[in-house]
Amino acid sequence: MKNENQVCTLKQAKKLKKLGVEQKSIWHHCFYVKHGMVGSNYGLYHESMVASLLEDNEGDEFDIEFASAFTVAELGVMLGNKALKIHPQLDCKNEAIDRADDLINLIDYHELLLEGINERLTHA
Repeated sequence: MKNENQVCTLKQAKKLKKLGVEQKSIWHHCFYVKHGMVGSNYGLYHESMVASLLEDNEGDEFDIEFASAFTVAELGVMLGNKALKIHPQLDCKNEAIDRADDLINLIDYHELLLEGINERLTHA
């Protein structure tokens, strides 16, 4: 299975980052920003590649930004006991996308506190 099919989407990753979820994942969506405008998605990068990609970009006319591309396992940790209540029987093509949607909704509706999510993610 491709890595892209095992992580949340770029849109979800940017939303989770904006909501304040700590950026601790083994995968990161990379995209460029020029004059405040978000450009194309460069792709999915392993955490070990992030620093070298930023170094290679020095002096370019645009900035490279990252948002954590959370995996099914990472999202499960963040959801905690809500994961089983939301998906008792999984029957989806990309579980990470479904879990990320659930996490975003739970944060938006204040059913999960950001502090608890980040603490679980940090101590996983």
